[in-house]
Amino acid sequence: MNTDIEQILEFDKIRNTIAGLSVSELGKSLAKNLKPISDIIDIERMLDIISEAKRINIVEGGFPLSGLQDIRQVMKKASIVGTILEPLELLNVASTMRVARNLRSFAKEFFDKYPIIYEIIDNLHTFSDIEESVSSSIDHEGNILDSASPELYRIRRQIFAVRERITRQLGSILRSPDYQTAIQEDVITLRNDRYVIPVKQNQRGSVPGITQGRSASGITAFVEPNAVVELNNELQELISDELIEIRRILGDITDRIRQVIPQLQNSIQILAEIDLINAKSLLCVKLGTTRPELNQNGYINLIKARHPILQMNIDERNRLNRENNIQNPEKIVPIDFYIGDEFNTLVITGPNTGGKTVALKTVGLLTLMMQTGLHVPVGDGSKMSVFNEVFADIGDEQSIEQNLSTFSSHITRINRIIKQLDDSSLVLLDELGAGTEPSEGAALGMAILDYLHSRGVRTVATTHHDSLKAHVYSSEGMENASVAFDLATLKPTYELRIGLPGSSNALKIADRLGLPKEIIDNAKEHLNPNNIQIADLISNVEEMQKELEEQKKIAEERTISAFKTQQAHELLLRQLKSSKKEVEREALTE
Repeated sequence: MNTDIEQILEFDKIRNTIAGLSVSELGKSLAKNLKPISDIIDIERMLDIISEAKRINIVEGGFPLSGLQDIRQVMKKASIVGTILEPLELLNVASTMRVARNLRSFAKEFFDKYPIIYEIIDNLHTFSDIEESVSSSIDHEGNILDSASPELYRIRRQIFAVRERITRQLGSILRSPDYQTAIQEDVITLRNDRYVIPVKQNQRGSVPGITQGRSASGITAFVEPNAVVELNNELQELISDELIEIRRILGDITDRIRQVIPQLQNSIQILAEIDLINAKSLLCVKLGTTRPELNQNGYINLIKARHPILQMNIDERNRLNRENNIQNPEKIVPIDFYIGDEFNTLVITGPNTGGKTVALKTVGLLTLMMQTGLHVPVGDGSKMSVFNEVFADIGDEQSIEQNLSTFSSHITRINRIIKQLDDSSLVLLDELGAGTEPSEGAALGMAILDYLHSRGVRTVATTHHDSLKAHVYSSEGMENASVAFDLATLKPTYELRIGLPGSSNALKIADRLGLPKEIIDNAKEHLNPNNIQIADLISNVEEMQKELEEQKKIAEERTISAFKTQQAHELLLRQLKSSKKEVEREALTE
């Protein structure tokens, strides 16, 4: 699928959100490379996986992924013979191994409830022996434990004993009356990794030994007395033996990891996949999504569809408002949208900022999400088609470098779309015919719609041209739609009405806002009579639709009331029958 569409429809924001919900860099890297696919079998499987993952997060408390690390670079290092992994690197490897083991244990408890995810997790390898070696050798801060090996334990016991002897010997010198006048301070310290005592520089010769350094002021010499020179030498040899034993221990664990690198790399790939699945399902839960029914026939029927990014923005503002005790939360207005059955081309009209472009982007973005294996924010029973390509010309992208006007920019992109599309394409065109002389723009818009319709693609376009509405009305397989506008409040309702063309309502809005009546009347005289007739027709149809909706509401309320009354009568009848039987039983008993 073309890469431009992902940015135009802001699919990159969906990717980034999924990456942010990932536990590790493993999942983040997969999330950032998510691409829509067009194989319906693969998409169906991905949707089924998300269905299971959503239930795991809602019912089972989520996947046990805590501790998952990105150890891919560590594995590359370990694969080189002779290299030794550092303690913190080994801790990360063991932590990731522990996640694999925990996931396998977790999946075994629910293998019958979540068979697809169980199948994925069941391919994980476990490495309990290596985990145990790391945990018994290294503490959580990366320090090597005495229990790492018997030899290390023996060496450290000797180090402790030699240090004790050095400390006792130096303590004896510090307390000795023979050296009291020469001692600068009653402390034992280290210089050049050797134990020393501070001696006054002007009495340096009073304490036989080796000078290991001087203070910054020069008044103190740090002397290693002759009595501890051999002990310090012995200590240094033991410390060297300790380091050699530690490297041997780390090297041994590294060698064991090196032997299982193929299995570990396979498990890392599976863990990355589970991390991604978990992040995708968390987004779906957050958005309140539903699994749509899929087809390859170009048929879309979205029930109460919501633009996911708009919904997340509103949810975040509402959260901040709640924290600040601000009431009246914002609500997103869902849309009902369908195409691909009775008509393949839909043209949406209506005032600016009324929701036309949002409706266009909603259809496109939800299609990309579905083809990436995500459930989408729609109502139950929604149906979506898998497309080979989704194209869009949305927004004013003037190119100064290429010296392209708004109109030229639109035509350039539409031309690029035409060259790439096939009959399994979804094409989204915003403000079709805009940016040039209205009559020519409208004529070109009609021709573009006719061409796309003849190619069998599914086309959704927005426009302000009245003549395009009339053209759609008279063309078989095309349909008009509009976004509703409340003239009483001068605010859009964002409701999408398929089957009813809209108008910009410019004159009515100007009149409501108090523009002098003579200007409004003069403007009406300049209108094309045909446009006036179309506007009046639209207005009349809108009024008729409102009346029908009110009548439908009244009829539904009456139906509900009649149903409740019927239920009450049936309940009363059952009670009477029950009472009658009880009376008959009592009569027979007597």
